This record gives sequence, C-alpha cells and structure tokens, in this order.
Amino acid sequence: MAYTNTEYYLLAWIIERVSGEKYGAYLAGHIFTRLKMTHSGFASSLAIIPDMAEGYTAEEGRLRHRDYFDRSLEVGAGGIYTTTDDLLLWNKALDSPGFLSARSLDLMFSAHPPGNYGYGWFVDTTPRRRIYHEGGDPGFAAFEARYPDQHFVIVVLSNLDDAPVRDNGQRLADHLLNEAAEKH
Repeated sequence: MAYTNTEYYLLAWIIERVSGEKYGAYLAGHIFTRLKMTHSGFASSLAIIPDMAEGYTAEEGRLRHRDYFDRSLEVGAGGIYTTTDDLLLWNKALDSPGFLSARSLDLMFSAHPPGNYGYGWFVDTTPRRRIYHEGGDPGFAAFEARYPDQHFVIVVLSNLDDAPVRDNGQRLADHLLNEAAEKH
C-alpha cells in the first residue's frame, strides 16, 4: 500500500458519476446538511468564504501569503473548509453507528493489509489504538487523531503550510494520556 491522493480523485469522480451531483453538492446534501455542519463546504480557490483564515507559507525566514492553488485540480483530496464546531459534529457522528453503519465504521477504522490504512484513516494499535490522518493545502496544514479507547479526539489546524501539526497533536495526546494515567 502506498498512500496517494489519486484514489481520492477517483472516489470523487465515482461519487459524481453514480449520484449525478457535483462533488461539493453531494457533500453538502449528504453529509454537511445531515449533520447540521452549517459552516462547512467545498470551495474553489476563487470562492470568498466569510471569516476563512488566510493561508501562509514561510520563505527565507519570513511569512508570505500562499501561492494561488487551483482547487479544481484536487477534487476529492482537499478543498473542504470547516470550523471547529462543525468538526466536533463530524467526530460525534463517527463515534457510533447512526450516520454510518457499524460495518462502515469498522471498515473505516480498521487497517487493511498491506499497510495500516483503513477507509480514509491510518490505524495504529501500538502502544495504543490511534486512528489519524494528516493533510494540507498550500497555506494550510491539519492533523486529526482519534483515540477511541480513551474517548478523545485531537485536531490541530494551522494556516501555515509547514506547521508541525502531527508533532503538536502527538504532544497534546501524550499530555492528556499522562494526565489520565496520573489520576489513576
């Protein structure tokens, strides 16, 4: 298994062909609206999203606005915007069957050999179960890790494209796990 975004481009294409809807409209109608994620969507690079963060990159020791990026090139592998409140709704929907079936959740959160990738998530089981994904666009970086046995999720978002979101997420998790261990 070698992770690439190509599979997500293909998945978006399949969704459009099977549903007869554009990818963004499909997400809006079948995910965001159903979960009441009112501040989430899929946007082109030219869309103006109220209160959306500006993306930055570091160059020669200084910050600058990110380069223009044609989001139409990544349909299925990026281009979604959201808020922390909506991310919480999304994560609650993934905590138990309802929005998705128990079978779908099991497939999503279980590694499928070769490798440690489920349906859209990396899965670690050692030293504890962690389900995670990292991603980014020019000017942005994100990391999400779910710890189902400890019942918490960590999301690190940055509007700096090379921010150490995975490292920061791991430090937060270590702190929470150590704090929980000290209480017992």
